[in-house]
Order: sequence, then C-alpha cells, then structure tokens
Amino acid sequence: MYTTESTYSRAITPLINSIKRSRVVALKGTPRLFFLCGANKSEGQISYRRKQVKEFLEQQVFNSHVIIAESFFQDYIKNKDRNGTGKINSLDFEHVLSDISEKIIIIMESESAICELGAFSHANLRNKLVVINNSEYEKSESFINTGPIKAIKDSSGHDKVIWYKMAEMGGTGQDAIAHIFPSLSRVLDHTKSVSEIIHYEELDPADNISTKTVLFVHDLIYLMNEVTYKNLVYLIKDIFGSKDFSKLTDIIAILVSLGYIEYPHTYGLMKSCRESAFFRYTDSDERVKSGLFLNMIRKRARG
Repeated sequence: MYTTESTYSRAITPLINSIKRSRVVALKGTPRLFFLCGANKSEGQISYRRKQVKEFLEQQVFNSHVIIAESFFQDYIKNKDRNGTGKINSLDFEHVLSDISEKIIIIMESESAICELGAFSHANLRNKLVVINNSEYEKSESFINTGPIKAIKDSSGHDKVIWYKMAEMGGTGQDAIAHIFPSLSRVLDHTKSVSEIIHYEELDPADNISTKTVLFVHDLIYLMNEVTYKNLVYLIKDIFGSKDFSKLTDIIAILVSLGYIEYPHTYGLMKSCRESAFFRYTDSDERVKSGLFLNMIRKRARG
C-alpha cells in the first residue's frame, strides 16, 4: 500500500478517485474487436476475401481492430504458456473470443472455416457470429444450414448470415465479395457516444475479462511507463482491494497478442506499444503518468 505523502500516493490518488466515482471516459470510443476467420492464400498470407473484408472494416468501420483469429490463437497460446499458466486448447479459446470480441466473422471458404463455424456456433458465442457463405448453398438442406446456420438465424436474426455468389477458387483467387459490404456494414452498425462513461465495476480484472478490462490494464501499464508483473498487481490491488487477480495473466497474454504491449521476458518489464491510453481518467493524466514514472525512478535508485 501507499503512504499519504509519497510520490506514488500523489500520483495514484486522483486515478483511484476517478475510477471509483465512474469518471473514466473513452473519448474516442472503445475499440471494436472483430475476429476474422476463413482461408489462407498460403502460409502466412490470408485469402483474397479475408484481405478485402479486413481492409473494408479497417477503413469504413470506426474504431475497428481486425484480428486474424488463428494467428491470434497461436500468439495467445505462446504468451499464456510463457507466463506459467499452462497450455490452452482451441475449445477453451472460445471463451477468450467470447470475452473480448464484438463479432466473429467467418467466411465459409475452406474446411477449416467449416470447423470454426461448428466450434463457435454454440449458445455462448452464437450471438457474436456473422457468417459469409456461398449463395449456391443457400437452399441446401445440409447439416451446416439446418444446424449451425439455423441456430445463428434463430438466435441473432437472418441478417447475421450473408450470402453471395462465391467463385470456385478456394483462397487463391478473386471474386465479388465486395457485394456483401453494404450488408456487413448494416450488421455491424451501431451508434455509441464518443464520450462513453466507463464504470468502476466494468474495469475490475478480478471479476471479468472483457474489452474494457483488457484496455484498462493496458492503460495502467501505459501510465506506469514500464512495470513488472508484481508491481502491476500492487497497483491493481490498491485500486480494487485484495482479490484473486489470476485472470490478469490471461489479460496480459491478450494484450501482447493484440500488439498493445511488449513483454519480452516472463519476469521482465511490460511496456505499452502505443502513444496514448485508451481511456481518460483525470483532467491531468500526464501528471499521473509523470508521478508514477518518478516513483519508479526513485525505487530503482534506492535499489
């Protein structure tokens, strides 16, 4: 804990007060995380269709962050395992997707995409799925149509399954996928206040993993300039009290996998890769940042 007169106390007190009084604001809106599944053109290269959808979302959907699902999965496994928390299988990974994604977009252009549809179409994730499929099979009585796709329609509406005439070229060629962009835009459209208020309970990483808790932990790392895992836990306990923060290792793995922070050594220093925080906490966040940084410098000098 901190003392009243310490540099740390002067830096953290306005931060804690703002968080507890629900004065945290996302000035530019909370980033919208879209996981994009489909085929690969070759190893390390996504298909033409995925490339087109990715570019459309990043250019036309405000605040979007498009994530290639399988690449994120591999990075997440590596980062989670590195932190000594054990390996995770692809089924358990569904919970990670459910916790942090707004939508999971599956382009039905490969056998792997069919498998992903089957894995992700259970009740917990169904409302987050958007499926792009070949109109040639729209009237088919196949298991895909009568099973996962029907479940998505029943749960979320028919507009969450988008049909168009796909060319028969796997992930290697080009076709008219741009025809679905207006439909995709309507599915993803929502109006959110730019100055969205983030409440105290939404930020507590002991209670949940969500987009907001992930971005909040990033901001703490950003405000501290660079920080060890141990000192990050101390800061979080000062804000939320002594709780079980075992989910923090998952959040850190997610942040590394998203490219929001660097954590080159398991027990080394974490550092933000961004030039700004996601949320505004006080009227003088730079003063908070400077105070926390000065406190760290003093601690190192005493060490």
